[in-house]
Amino acid sequence: MLERAEYAMKSMEDVRRLIREHGWALLVVGSSGDLRAAHVPCLLDPVHDAGGAGEQLVIIGHTARADPVVSELLSGQEVLLVFQGPNGYISPAWYGEGPSPPTWNFTAVHVRGIPQVLEGGEAFSVLERTVEHFEAARDDPWELCGDALAYARRIAHETAPFRVRSAAIQAKAKLSQDKPRRIQDRVIAALEEGGPYRNTQLAAEMRRVL
Repeated sequence: MLERAEYAMKSMEDVRRLIREHGWALLVVGSSGDLRAAHVPCLLDPVHDAGGAGEQLVIIGHTARADPVVSELLSGQEVLLVFQGPNGYISPAWYGEGPSPPTWNFTAVHVRGIPQVLEGGEAFSVLERTVEHFEAARDDPWELCGDALAYARRIAHETAPFRVRSAAIQAKAKLSQDKPRRIQDRVIAALEEGGPYRNTQLAAEMRRVL
């Protein structure tokens, strides 16, 4: 990911917020000759991640045991997790002045680290915490208990829970920082209005950052 100082996401609190709110990650494994990818639910490890401004991220996730990426997870080689936050197309028509090319505003976090495939009770706790994390956003969270818990325990062997401690982090929020405030305001207004590129989530992120 191209890094530019004006787009750097410098706050680890912001990095953690993006991961908490956008936990459907892209997991990339392998070498240049044999790259593989999987889409996996991830969250900050509630036991091992320091939280706040802590410089190292500790992330847990899981995939199917039959997924081809699992052999790479077990190999001890570094993997890449990509978290993508609010993003969307930005039309130069919104600027009201120019000339300027179209662009794409986005937020993203890349995390590199060596995965640890978990087993036993520690592995099952990843599945439990994943349910708790994503259900917490609902007004009436579903709980993994009773028959559902018994069923989950029967099929848990079909999953491969893992933990990744970050060795390197890239975090970027490209949100029209290169434009004057008047143009930023026009872009935000356009994203909040109707039309094919309406994107209130991206507009809210621009308001928060800018």
